[in-house]
Amino acid sequence: MTSHEEIRQRVFDRADRHTDLLRRGLEASFEDVDTFQEWVAERLDLLGASTERFTLSRGMLTDQPAFRDRLEHDPESVRLGTNVVGRFPGRTDATTVLFAHADKAPVSYEHVAAGHGVDVEGDRLVGPGIADDISGVTATIGALETLAQGGWEPATSVLVASIFGKQLGVGGTYGLVRQYGPADAAVYAHPAESGRGLNDLKVGSNGLYEFVIELEGEQPPTSEMHHPLYAHQGVNPVDATGTITGRLHDWADTLAEQHPHAGVERAAGASAGLLVSDVQVDDGDRAVYQMPRECTVRAAVAFPPGVSLETVERDVRQTVTEAAAETGVPQVAVHPGDHVADSAEAPTDTLPVETATDAIETVTGDAPEFYYGHTASDIRYPMQYWGAPTVGFGPQAGAMGDPDEWIDSEEYLETIGAIAAFLVDFTPDA
Repeated sequence: MTSHEEIRQRVFDRADRHTDLLRRGLEASFEDVDTFQEWVAERLDLLGASTERFTLSRGMLTDQPAFRDRLEHDPESVRLGTNVVGRFPGRTDATTVLFAHADKAPVSYEHVAAGHGVDVEGDRLVGPGIADDISGVTATIGALETLAQGGWEPATSVLVASIFGKQLGVGGTYGLVRQYGPADAAVYAHPAESGRGLNDLKVGSNGLYEFVIELEGEQPPTSEMHHPLYAHQGVNPVDATGTITGRLHDWADTLAEQHPHAGVERAAGASAGLLVSDVQVDDGDRAVYQMPRECTVRAAVAFPPGVSLETVERDVRQTVTEAAAETGVPQVAVHPGDHVADSAEAPTDTLPVETATDAIETVTGDAPEFYYGHTASDIRYPMQYWGAPTVGFGPQAGAMGDPDEWIDSEEYLETIGAIAAFLVDFTPDA
């Protein structure tokens, strides 16, 4: 029997214990994030980890691109809290980072308050926040417990992080890569957003650029309060949005054609995409027959690994400026929104990706496909800041954010086994 087979058998022989650990962790998370993080720290301490905690200040987030507008105008809305990191020794001086996020969607707490709880019987394990991402945290603990009790030693030292990952990871994952590392590899324990569970190994994170276009029009030169008859003498900023967004769609199509990415195209049908999300005008007391003075457009573009955030931001500004000039609007401004992230990917021929692929295949019986369909994933951080190949995987899951959020019970156990197998096998010095 191979070590992977022994690990899988040990995990499944102790299925009740792993399920109970998940149940207890989920119940702790129902209180608040701090309660859950203290529970995590206690579990890591019991396993012999050297455990640390860190909390970011909002002032520490100004060197990264996400949520900058909110940090300036509504800083308290950026959620921060305690991040927990445990250190375990290994057979070599190399380092592997395991991470998952402890914070949940705020609506999860509303579901708990409404009476929804945990159900860990049957083929699905159910509970608010179980998939996103309490099960990821408990799976990393379960994997290390499996190795310790089975007599296996990780090939590398291991850094286990239960961090803030919502709001694009600025409250935790960003701090993790700035305050620790660099590492040789990283594994993000999180159910696949594709819904395909362990059939997908996440190796790429598409970039995201939210932007806001502010247009100022020109009132018609008339003292008449009813403007339809005189509208052609002014400049309606709402009319200008059609030209501008049309140009942006053309630009996004060109971006996809000029930077084809086979993995992203396989997942989404195109390498880049633009979504115009909202168009607002200066309502106030303005009547329908009066010309709008201002108009604001909100949009977001997703772009593939290999294209930089700097390039996208420059092209968006240039496209908007040129299109706006054709419309005659006297003033136009473009600035980034809160949801901003650069792209990243792990080359599939790197040892961490190959080791993760083999670990999942030997534990589940099926080799995963490389998945590139997710945008602004936390796997981008170790790659961007450490240059560490990073993968993400987890059990099949569904109904994220709903009262009956769930994960597949068998794949949860296989996730524990795959993480443990990865830790035993990944030896970058080999």
